[in-house]
Amino acid sequence: MKKLNLIIISILLTLTLAACSSPSGPSAPEAAPSGASPTPEQIPATETPAPDSDITDAGPADTNPAASSPDGEFSNPSLTDSQREFCEKIIAAVKLKDLQALSDLCNYPLYVDLGEEGQVIETKEAFLALDPEKLFTDAMVASVTGCDLDTVTVPLAGITLCTDYDQPSITSSYNEAGELGISGINF
Repeated sequence: MKKLNLIIISILLTLTLAACSSPSGPSAPEAAPSGASPTPEQIPATETPAPDSDITDAGPADTNPAASSPDGEFSNPSLTDSQREFCEKIIAAVKLKDLQALSDLCNYPLYVDLGEEGQVIETKEAFLALDPEKLFTDAMVASVTGCDLDTVTVPLAGITLCTDYDQPSITSSYNEAGELGISGINF
């Protein structure tokens, strides 16, 4: 009889502990002991603030300024008007093989891989010292100028201009100051 009572008490105790530890609906979190930091369960859930979209490259013609948010979130599958205008400047500079114009569109430092070993270009002067023959190859010009801006998306990694992802490309993204600029050139 003692064994049976002990088994019943054990089962009831187990069930009671299981019921207390599993959430069964909204309840007030327990307060942290005096002087102790609250645990994550004790901190009430609050609504997540909207991403800071005050710093953007979006102009008045943009219909969705959150799409150009410098935090790089994938918030719009298509380019905003200001992003499209920026991409058109890149395409024009590449089409004209204008290293000076392209350098004006860069955020420094940027990564450049001309098919050899990639390098980080720290300054505009260092960018202008690149060999234009190596940068403006027929493949680069064809890939960037052949890019269809209506199909370009704005993913986390930045805006990439190319005809296909196995082709040479130019990628633009936002820097810490919220400025859109070229951040990478890859072959």
